[in-house]
Amino acid sequence: MNDFDNILKQKLENLTETPPAEVFEKVKKNYPKRSFSDIVSAYKYYFISAAVILGVVAVVVAVSLPKSDTNTDIVQTNNTTPDASESKTSEAGNSLNFNSNLSQPESEPQTQSSKLITQPNKVDVLNLNDTIICGNELLVEGLDVNMTKYSSALNLSKTASGVKVLCSSYGRHTLYLTNGKNVVDSVRITFEKPEEIRATASKTQLCYGEDLQIVADGSASKISWNDDSYSVRKIDAGNYEISGLQPGGTSIVMTVGKPSCASIVKFDVHMSGKPDYTVMTVANYCSGNNGRIVVTPGNMQMNYCKLNSSISRNGTFTSLNAGTYPIEINYANSCVAYDTVKIEDKVSVKAAFASRKSAFDDLAYEFQNTTKLNDVGSSDVEYEWLVNGARESAEYNFEYDFPSAGSYKVELVCKAGECESRYSENVVVTATKFRIPNIFTPNGDGIGDNFDIQYNGVLQKYQLNIYTKGGQLVFQASNIENSWNGKINGNNEAAEGVYFYVITATGEQGESITQKGTVQLKR
Repeated sequence: MNDFDNILKQKLENLTETPPAEVFEKVKKNYPKRSFSDIVSAYKYYFISAAVILGVVAVVVAVSLPKSDTNTDIVQTNNTTPDASESKTSEAGNSLNFNSNLSQPESEPQTQSSKLITQPNKVDVLNLNDTIICGNELLVEGLDVNMTKYSSALNLSKTASGVKVLCSSYGRHTLYLTNGKNVVDSVRITFEKPEEIRATASKTQLCYGEDLQIVADGSASKISWNDDSYSVRKIDAGNYEISGLQPGGTSIVMTVGKPSCASIVKFDVHMSGKPDYTVMTVANYCSGNNGRIVVTPGNMQMNYCKLNSSISRNGTFTSLNAGTYPIEINYANSCVAYDTVKIEDKVSVKAAFASRKSAFDDLAYEFQNTTKLNDVGSSDVEYEWLVNGARESAEYNFEYDFPSAGSYKVELVCKAGECESRYSENVVVTATKFRIPNIFTPNGDGIGDNFDIQYNGVLQKYQLNIYTKGGQLVFQASNIENSWNGKINGNNEAAEGVYFYVITATGEQGESITQKGTVQLKR
């Protein structure tokens, strides 16, 4: 019993407080040769100074995995439980083989895009029994490394509170307790290999309604998920799609392997809130390119707005024509919301008319009003007809007898409140009976889109050439029905400005006709 005395004294000499009853029960059970009262009497000076470190310590496992830079966690759960298949027996006097054939240490599982939070497997020496742990490391507190023997598959190192046991191969191993000379006790420790898992998430900052992609790789036999507030869809082996996430922070937890030795992969993701903004439009007024769009954020961080190629930091766009515009709203962490905004053309007046020469009188003309109105009634518009600048009529349509042959400028002025629009044509009153506009607007609105030349009579031949101020030929036609659409030789659009035309023709009686003039192109 001197051996027992030495071991017990070694275990209790640093204690400062009376240990719990479990200690006495264990001593009595393992060493029945002496009565419990004898032990207390012999070692009462040790018990008086005992520390509260004894009791059943819950053993929590962790397998070391390297840290990564992304916001994910991997935790491996461990259970330290007695091995029910074997009883704890003393192996004193047995033949011990410390040169058993054990495999080389296995490399620890590596992870991608994850970091590891671990706690060591830990147990007090007085509570050390045959056990199963998850991982390859066990800390035995209160154990003296000099009072142990072990096989080459185990590596023991001294710590501040006891001994760290590290195995080089998974499986069952035996640790022998000695009195310094002989083996007095032994425990069997089974080191279970945790499931290997490597996992990455597509991102940790999600936009509203966005799905998360997770790629898992390794030898995982089973994967379960922590929450039913989101949906998990397995795309194929190792690829998962997480949908139904709610705004704010969510922890996606994958549990891999059996409960007694599981790996837990944790992804902390954050989803931005639903885009909260309002859009205000100011209608284009009087066709003056003065429409406006203002995007105002609500309960969200707006980075900038984009309209076509224009970017606005405050969400305001000005000098806009009437029309429909696609808007991109960049918010939160580079998230994008798309919207479509329409700007109305408020109180738009676009003057226009068509001229027609009388079939019976070369000096008589009729001008039909084709003014286009938007959001304003015709009764609210004032009309004024001018001939060579002189006011001739305020009627909707206009009939006029020119005093003689010559060139006259006929102009229509339309006013609706503050809006004003003008349109004019040069009317050439000659015996040739040509009617030639002095302006046209090829903008696709269906009014005055072409430079149309009309002739009241019959022509045997006709040739029209149109030139720039620099003399470049931009259009020609040999049929009076062919009008100019404002494109250079039918390809690129001609620039706004004044162009020269030359008409050469042969009349019904064979007479030669030449007509020259200018026309203004305005879009």
